[in-house]
Amino acid sequence: MSEQTFKDFIGMTLHERTKKPRSTGLTMVIDTGYSRGFVENVLEMYGHIIDVAKLTELHLTVPVKVLRRKIEAYKAHNIRVQPGGIILEIANAQ
Repeated sequence: MSEQTFKDFIGMTLHERTKKPRSTGLTMVIDTGYSRGFVENVLEMYGHIIDVAKLTELHLTVPVKVLRRKIEAYKAHNIRVQPGGIILEIANAQ
């Protein structure tokens, strides 16, 4: 038996989302350097609706093994990970 959601509790209906992997109606988040613990907590609650995570340039300063564990957390929730953020977007455009 599945747990009751807040939506079930208040008797409200929202538009239904298609199952992952989605090709339309994508939800993207920008990770500006959050800790892996924070990301894992967010994914526990919202991983089912997030499709893409953009990692900003601050991640260029993170040890590779730490970054790999964070990326693995995103991928465990079927979330695509890519570089992003203003600086990287400008560099890509140039």
